[in-house]
Amino acid sequence: MSIIKDINELNLSLRSFLISLIFIIPFWFIDIFLFNKVFYLSYSFYISIVFSFCFTVGYYIPFAIMATYVVMVAVLTDKSAPKEDPEVGVITIASLNYIMYQALITALAYVFNMNFKSFLILYSSILFVLVIATVVYYIKKTEKVKQQE
Repeated sequence: MSIIKDINELNLSLRSFLISLIFIIPFWFIDIFLFNKVFYLSYSFYISIVFSFCFTVGYYIPFAIMATYVVMVAVLTDKSAPKEDPEVGVITIASLNYIMYQALITALAYVFNMNFKSFLILYSSILFVLVIATVVYYIKKTEKVKQQE
């Protein structure tokens, strides 16, 4: 019960982030099983969970940063937007978008019968393009806002 009590005492945005991670870990576990059965069958169940956690943290953080940029642009450009802290909403939206993104890439990789390495290359390259596009969009919007002031 101490763990649940500690989680309840955390900051709301950190708690949302941890809950999002818990929901996303099974998707990576399924991907490891689908695309790398040799690894899944060769090693312990717990090793697969650890790798799932590492992939979740490694790929979810850029996605969450990207969603934060999008919300920051919306708050900067919209004068009627509420100025209170939108972190929990951002984390929720980011996790839902991440799950949809991962499900789509998993389905594509499964249809095209990719191995795990090809799946990671596809996954990383599309995520990299999305992050770069979001950063460029954020920079252009903030420059536009500065010019209007």
